[in-house]
Amino acid sequence: MVFIAGQVARDAAGRLIGPADPEAQAGQVYENLRTVLAEAGGGPGHIVATTTYITDRAYREPVTAVRRRFFEGEDYPTNTLVIVAGLGLPEYLVEVSAIAVVPQG
Repeated sequence: MVFIAGQVARDAAGRLIGPADPEAQAGQVYENLRTVLAEAGGGPGHIVATTTYITDRAYREPVTAVRRRFFEGEDYPTNTLVIVAGLGLPEYLVEVSAIAVVPQG
């Protein structure tokens, strides 16, 4: 099992992607998930559960659209959506944590 801590919209160089844009931030978040999974030998289809945190109810639709594209062609894992007053830094609008089951060997 691979437990992926909350991913935010920072690229590999540490730059914030999509300031004030929840869809762009979600895109970076899911790319970060893809990167972590690849390093563990897996991919989106290995994710069995996610928890999505957003800082505004209005972000649900754009974030969900990105999620659908990420899992296109795969079974959708369970997801808990939590609307929070804030995340680790004020510029973060979206954060996603995940659990994946990646076969060994």
